[in-house]
Amino acid sequence: MPKVDETYFEKKRNAILDAAEEICAAKPLYKLTMKDVIRRTGLSPGAVYASFSDIDEVIIALINRLSDDVDFVEETDRILRDAVLPEEKITALCKYLVKLIYATVDGKGKLYYELATITTDSARTQKLKKGIHEMQMYGYVQATLVGIVEEYAACGYFTPAVALKSVYAFGVAFIDGLLRDLTLVRCYNAETPGGITFEEDDMADSFAASVLFLLNKKER
Repeated sequence: MPKVDETYFEKKRNAILDAAEEICAAKPLYKLTMKDVIRRTGLSPGAVYASFSDIDEVIIALINRLSDDVDFVEETDRILRDAVLPEEKITALCKYLVKLIYATVDGKGKLYYELATITTDSARTQKLKKGIHEMQMYGYVQATLVGIVEEYAACGYFTPAVALKSVYAFGVAFIDGLLRDLTLVRCYNAETPGGITFEEDDMADSFAASVLFLLNKKER
């Protein structure tokens, strides 16, 4: 039997992902099924399952394919190298997180918004988080930010106005809320109260300033 060229399998995978993307343009991600994908591709069930064992693998591959090739580790390390003072590092990392949110929404906000609906099952959530590159990206940048906060709070450089867990809760609420509301406005044409706009620079400045305010830098 002649050996099948590797490009054949890559083309087949891309055809499956193309079909999934087309389906998601017409129906919510959380309603996507393997039957939908098989029907749209025209391939046999065996051919589709040979590339993806279940619908979650299709979702992971689809979102990763749509992701920009961002080296978030290198960018985070660059921020740590270039910034001198702890507050400069925190400001730069907060602004970088906001930048990543805007890049995510502009590229695939609808998919991320709908993804939240299907991650109520903890085991499934963990599988998706481990597979989707951008979830790893957010986790890495956030963990770096938390590490700096804890290091300089422990030595007294910062004297937080509230418990650190409350600072972290604020950060998570801000990031999740911005991702949700920005997606609703840009992907679903939702209206905001009073015509509020979400300008990237304004959101980045506000997030960084709020975190530093809560950390209450000690005067020297």
